[in-house]
Amino acid sequence: MSQPLLASSPRSLRALPAAVGALALAGALLTVPSPAQAAETEVSGIVFDWGVNNESNGGAYFGGCNFLSAGVAGDTGQSRLWSEADGFYSTSEGNTRIVKPGADGTGLQQPTWSTKCRLPDGGSLVQPTSSNARSYTQSRVQIADGQGTLDADADNAEIQWSGSFTVAYYGGMTYWSVTDPKLVVEDGVGTLTALVTGYGADMDDASVWSRLPDQPDLTLATLSDVDVTDTGIVATPDYLGVAVPDDISGRNPYVSDQPWSGAFPSDFLEFQMLTGQSSYWYTTAGTETSIQPRKVPTRFAAVLDAEAPTVTTQPVDQRVAVGATATFAAAGAAEGPVAYQWQSSADGQAWTDIEGATSASYEVTGSAAAVQSYRALISNAIGVSATDPAALTVELPLESVSITGSPKVGSALTAQAQAADGATLTYQWKATGAAIAGATSRTFTPTAAQDGKAVTVAVTAVSDAGEATLESDPVTVGKGALTAGTPTLSGTTTVGKTLTAKPGTWTTGTKLSYQWLRDGKAISGATKSAYKLVAADAGKQISVRVTGKLSGYSDASKSSAKTKAVAKATLKSATPAISGTAKVGQKLTAKPGTWTTGTKLTYQWLRDGKAISGATKSTYTAVAADAGKQISVRVTGKLSGYSDVSKTSSKTKAVAKGTLTAPTPSISGTVKVGSTVSAKVGTWTYGVTRSYQWYANGKPIAGATKWSYKVTSAQAGKKLTVKVTGKKAGYSTVSKTSAGKTVAK
Repeated sequence: MSQPLLASSPRSLRALPAAVGALALAGALLTVPSPAQAAETEVSGIVFDWGVNNESNGGAYFGGCNFLSAGVAGDTGQSRLWSEADGFYSTSEGNTRIVKPGADGTGLQQPTWSTKCRLPDGGSLVQPTSSNARSYTQSRVQIADGQGTLDADADNAEIQWSGSFTVAYYGGMTYWSVTDPKLVVEDGVGTLTALVTGYGADMDDASVWSRLPDQPDLTLATLSDVDVTDTGIVATPDYLGVAVPDDISGRNPYVSDQPWSGAFPSDFLEFQMLTGQSSYWYTTAGTETSIQPRKVPTRFAAVLDAEAPTVTTQPVDQRVAVGATATFAAAGAAEGPVAYQWQSSADGQAWTDIEGATSASYEVTGSAAAVQSYRALISNAIGVSATDPAALTVELPLESVSITGSPKVGSALTAQAQAADGATLTYQWKATGAAIAGATSRTFTPTAAQDGKAVTVAVTAVSDAGEATLESDPVTVGKGALTAGTPTLSGTTTVGKTLTAKPGTWTTGTKLSYQWLRDGKAISGATKSAYKLVAADAGKQISVRVTGKLSGYSDASKSSAKTKAVAKATLKSATPAISGTAKVGQKLTAKPGTWTTGTKLTYQWLRDGKAISGATKSTYTAVAADAGKQISVRVTGKLSGYSDVSKTSSKTKAVAKGTLTAPTPSISGTVKVGSTVSAKVGTWTYGVTRSYQWYANGKPIAGATKWSYKVTSAQAGKKLTVKVTGKKAGYSTVSKTSAGKTVAK
C-alpha cells in the first residue's frame, strides 16, 4: 500500500505535496474538479509547484547543467561557475524547496549539490544538450502556504506565496531569482507574476557582469482556459504559438514553423535580454531531437494540501494458456480524479510504460513475450503511487531454452528445454543466426568453423498446448583445449648419441613442433623430433618442449622431464708408435695412430718413463742425456664433449751413443825446420771438443798438443803427423791422424 506523500499540516515545508510531475500521465492540462460552490472561498495552504521548463533543469553546453535553487542567490561578482563553497546553492529555504521524483518514479527526493545535475535514478544526464527524456533532471520548485481565494464557479483565483527561488544556467554563469510569486485568474485567464531580480551577463563576453534593476510584478507565465476548482488549479502555461515581439531580438532568431515553436511572455523576454539568456525562452533553430522542445513550459500547479492516491485494489498474479487473455485490475482513491499508467518489467527492477495502457485495468494476451511482471502507477495532481507488482504466467508448450556445457571448440553443448509434459522437441543449432548443417540433435560439438561465433539453439515444441519455438541466448564459442600428452625421451644421454622425443597422445589432427632445451633454454636449430647430443650438452640436462597447433584450438605446449646430466663421450684412440733410430743425434717420430675426427693431439716424450722437458712435439732428436736410456712418447687427445685420453708408446731399446762426423786432418804450411804448421781439421759434428797431438816418425812430440806447431831441428828429416781427437757427450770418441810429411832442413 502506498504511503501518503503529504502530511496534514499546511504550514510545514515537510508537508509539501509529492510528485506533482506525474500529472503528465493525464496529458498537458489536468484539473481537479470540485463540488459545486456558490461563492468565492478564502483558502490557505496552497502549494506552488512548477519546474519552469525542462531546459531550466537540463544538461548544458558548459557547467554541467542548468538548475533550480531555493532562495535568492548572492552575487558571484562575475560570470563564473558556482562552487559548493559559495553557499549559494540550496534545496530548502523558508517555504521553498527543490524536489524531483524518487529513484523509482514515485515519491519525491531533494537534490544535493552533488546530485543537482543527476537524473532521479542517480544516473548521469544522457545526451544532455538534446530533448532526450533523460537529458533533464525533472526538478521542480515547491513553495508552501499560499494564501488567497478560489472561486470555482467563476473560474477566478488569487493566490500569493511568500518564498523565492533562483534559476541558474550554465552551472551558475548566468542566473536570476523569483520572489513572492502571485497568481491571478479572472474568468479562466491567469497571470503568474513575481519580483524578479538578477545579473546581466553576455554569452560572448565573460567579462560582462552587472546587477540588474529589480523587476516588480514581472510576468513569469500566462495561462489560458484555466479551470479553477475548490482544491486549486493545474494548467500548462501559454507558449506554443506565442510569437516574439518585433522589438525583441535575442542572440538567435525566433523560429515559428515548428510544432514546438513559441515563447514566454514579452516582458519576461525583455528581462532575459539583459541576463544573456534570451534565446533560451523562445524557439530558435533546431530539430525535434535538439534542446528546442525543452524550452516549452512544464505544467504549473497551485493546489491545496492533499495526498497522493491511496491504492485500494492491488493487481493479482494471473495464469493463462497461450492465446488466452489475462486481465490485471487496480484502483486508487484520492480527492478528485486519478490517472492510471500500467508498466511492465522483465526483472522486477526496470519498469517500462505500456503505451495506451491508461485505464484501471489492463488486458494482455498470453504469449512467451508477455511473461513479465505488471503494475499500475496511480496519480493525481499531488503525486504518484505504485501498486504491488503482479506476475503473469503463461502455460506454454515451451517456456525456456538454454545451453549448458563449455562453449569451446571440441566440447559438447547440450540444449536444455523446459517444455510441457509430452511435448515433442526438435532442435536446430545456429552460428551467428545461420543454421548449421546437420546440427539437429540435442547435443552439438562446435568445430573450428564456429570458433569466435555466437551459437544458439532453436527448439520447437509441439504439444496439446500448441506449438512454440524459442531460441536460446547466444554463447560465444571460444577456442578449444587440445588434448596434450606429456612428451618423453629415449636414447643414451652421452655426447654423440641421439635422443628421440615421444610426444604422447594429442587431439587428432594436431600439428606438432619441437624445441629441444639445454638446462631449460632453447637450443638453436634443434627443432626436430630427434636430437644428436653435442659437446655443448656435456654436463647439462636436456629436455624437449612439444607445441601443438590445430585450427579452432588454443595452442598448447608440453615439456618432457629433464634428462640426467649428459655424459662426455669416449674418444676413439690408438697406442702410438715410434719410428727412427734410438741413437743420440737421431730423430725419433711419434706415430699416433687413428683418433676420433677433430681430436687435438699433444705429445710428451719420456726418458726412462719421465717427461723430457720441452719435448712436446711429434718428433724428438735424442740428446746426450738419452744415451743408455729408453725413450717413449705419450700422446694425449682432447675433444670438446669427450673425456681426455692419453696413450703411451712402447719404450725404445737403450739409446746408443752417437757417431761423430770426423774427417782426416791434413798439415797446412811448409814443413821445414823453423816453420810453423797447422792442422787442417775439416768439418766435425757440431759441438765436438777437439784435442791435438803432433808426432815425429810416429812418436809423440812432447808438448806439441795445439792446433799449430813450430818445427824444430829435432824433427829434421823425420816424418811429421798430427792426430786430432774429437769428443762430445753421448758420442763415441774419434781420433783421426793426418798423412806424414818429411821435415826439410
